[in-house]
Amino acid sequence: MKHSIYPSSGDYNSLCFRERIPSAEKKIAPKPDTLARIQESPIWRMENEFYEFAVQQFHYVKHQTFDLVDGGYVEKGKPLTYARLRPTLSLRPLRKYLCSLLMPEFTICH
Repeated sequence: MKHSIYPSSGDYNSLCFRERIPSAEKKIAPKPDTLARIQESPIWRMENEFYEFAVQQFHYVKHQTFDLVDGGYVEKGKPLTYARLRPTLSLRPLRKYLCSLLMPEFTICH
């Protein structure tokens, strides 16, 4: 048992957790026509496409982050960074225009 700030949590998990997990007595494989019908649905296609995309992205990030050295993965030196891109908006021309409309007698507005 691991040391924890909640000493009785290990006892609870060992006694109760396994009892609450249902287990299938018999696992029957679906029929081929059932699988074909499920795979024809647009929801299954979208979920499968998303799953394939997630797997591809995972392997891409893993390849960018780790090197395979002696059968194990070693983290590369430079981690991935994501820059935040924001459009630059200058309000100075707008401010000058509004000042010229509101106060034409002043030539310089701050």
